[in-house]
Amino acid sequence: MKRLPFILTIVALLLAADWSDAAPGPRKRPRPKDGDYTLIVAGMVSGSGTGSVVGDTLTITAKVTTEGGAEGTVSATLPLTNNHFDGPGKVMGQTATFTGRLDQPDDATELTIKGVRLTCTFKTVSLEYGRIIGNLPVSAATSRPSDRPNKRPDRSGERGEERSR
Repeated sequence: MKRLPFILTIVALLLAADWSDAAPGPRKRPRPKDGDYTLIVAGMVSGSGTGSVVGDTLTITAKVTTEGGAEGTVSATLPLTNNHFDGPGKVMGQTATFTGRLDQPDDATELTIKGVRLTCTFKTVSLEYGRIIGNLPVSAATSRPSDRPNKRPDRSGERGEERSR
């Protein structure tokens, strides 16, 4: 009989609790994926460029060079589906298949991913491969104190010591 009041109290607390945060559905990400990404290309070619996400479309453009010194471009316009992309593009004039994703923080307390990052693999029709890595820099509006590097105060004069140069 002692358990019945305890169980009724627990049930009453559960019924009175605010469950609005536990509603099913997609969570809002703390940082938007839309914006201009800084990209680095490596593999069969190397170079750098930019990526742009607007809505559900990713556009990649980069200037690259081969080991032999030939210059060219990497370009693709790819549809995004749940932060993943897959589709055709061009590498040094050759048709290539691009596959990759955008990684966003899960919530505002996520400390591992500071901004939004892009990872991509491409394969040309001649079976040559490369990688594209990029990031959407953290804006000043979304940065937290934990996003900034630690700066240690200069304590050289605290104990009468002077720093030697």
